[in-house]
Amino acid sequence: TIIPAKYSAAKWIVIPQGNLTIKGKDNVSVPITINVPTTAAPGGRYAAILFQPSGSLTLGNPESGQETPVAIRMASLIYIRVAGPISEKATLTKFEGPSFLEYGPISITTQILNEGNYHITPQGSVVLKDMFGRVVTTAKLDSKNIFPGTSRTYISELGHKVMLGKFTATLTATYGEGGKFLTSSLTLWVFPWKVAIAIILAAILVILAFTIWYKKFKKKEVELVEELKEEKTELEELKE
Repeated sequence: TIIPAKYSAAKWIVIPQGNLTIKGKDNVSVPITINVPTTAAPGGRYAAILFQPSGSLTLGNPESGQETPVAIRMASLIYIRVAGPISEKATLTKFEGPSFLEYGPISITTQILNEGNYHITPQGSVVLKDMFGRVVTTAKLDSKNIFPGTSRTYISELGHKVMLGKFTATLTATYGEGGKFLTSSLTLWVFPWKVAIAIILAAILVILAFTIWYKKFKKKEVELVEELKEEKTELEELKE
């Protein structure tokens, strides 16, 4: 995530020691100085200190007998809160999913923009309910920070492969020290139309086959009745 320049504290940090040596299985403390300007506005400021080897490291490849260069970086994040009133404001910029699906699961995209001046960590979930109001499944939002001026996107996979009917997905989340709410909902349909068409066609074929058989059966029945009438007439004539 790229933090806007006005929330960066990189220029406030002074590292007196640029290079250091760490022995094997040893620990080293790196002191830093943070100079907060007197004119700094209240709110959050953020920076990261990167550590990387001064020399080049290689990773041996036993199959080819060659060595591959490896770049290793370790980052230490620094969170600074400048004293004073902070602004906590988040906007739900996206809560969407497909309006129609043949099969599940359903992929719901949630995007939250932090318009305040301090980082937030939204807590919440997306709940999927069927047409009768029964909960089908629940997916929690990842507990991750959203820095000021940036947004985070969450992908929630809800439901099962075989689903049928109307469903409602509802987001309920809170953020900030005051527990402000974010909520939204959307409606979608899941209907396996290909399977439905196959079933309908099969039913039509069964009905047609039964109709043809029934007509042949009725025709044969009529013919037998006519034959019986003729035989009865012949018997009566022979008796006379």
